[in-house]
Amino acid sequence: MNTLLITTHFPPKKGGVESSNIEYLNFFESKKDIECTVLTYENRYNQKFIDYWKRSKIIRIRIPFPLLNFMIGLKSVSTLDSLPKQIAYMLLHICFLLKGILTNLPKLLKSDFVIANGALVESVVAYILSLITRKKYVVRWRTDFSNTSVNILAGRVLRRASCIIVNGIDIKKRIGMLVKDKEKVFVSKHPINTKIFFPISKNEARKKLGLPPSKFVISFAGALNKTKFFDTLLELIPLIPEEDPTFSIIITGEGPLEHWCRKIGTCPISCGNLMYFFINRKITVSDTY
Repeated sequence: MNTLLITTHFPPKKGGVESSNIEYLNFFESKKDIECTVLTYENRYNQKFIDYWKRSKIIRIRIPFPLLNFMIGLKSVSTLDSLPKQIAYMLLHICFLLKGILTNLPKLLKSDFVIANGALVESVVAYILSLITRKKYVVRWRTDFSNTSVNILAGRVLRRASCIIVNGIDIKKRIGMLVKDKEKVFVSKHPINTKIFFPISKNEARKKLGLPPSKFVISFAGALNKTKFFDTLLELIPLIPEEDPTFSIIITGEGPLEHWCRKIGTCPISCGNLMYFFINRKITVSDTY
């Protein structure tokens, strides 16, 4: 069986989607009856990284560095705050991915099905490829929806997908309404224990934690590992009191770096007067109040 994986998130860049692609390829490598081709972008960030998979073919599309940096650079992606920027971002991704498809079309035509791992960009390209080749595709949707125009486009491309896998029940409900077929939308896993972590009002949460209503709070929720850039946050925490010693930080999660949380939480010298709360599922909710 031949699989085509379309993604704009690939090592050596790091992040949740990048890590999932590594897991995909490691799994495919372990199966003798599966061959995988990855369509992604060239490596301009870490020349020491080598595509180490032996049975999987990695097709890296060459892109001028200024454009590549705009398309996948953390700073530029986090500031797509206007419609012209968003349109330019979308068109650049689609154009370069389609260029990669057309350049490698004979090989890609051998694929039995397509996996679009990311969000709207990957889904649109898989949709176009499906229209051309009549191949089925699966979407691994890894984000939320930002505006109405995204909903309209996402609804069109996701309706054609054979299966859509999302991160949470809330996203499943929204996509189910868009595609009008809830049966083909699946939640990958429940990322948190909802019996322990459940929504309450901001005022009630501040009251339970002893925080004044006007206090500035920095919050982190997620896996405590380098994939989620938690190591970067740990480097910044000692600098926060220098900006304002009245800030508070709330960290929720667990992972290989959680021992640093405990160290920082009991180290007033490196953290100044920074108020610190470490919350994870290994302790009861009452212990955090």
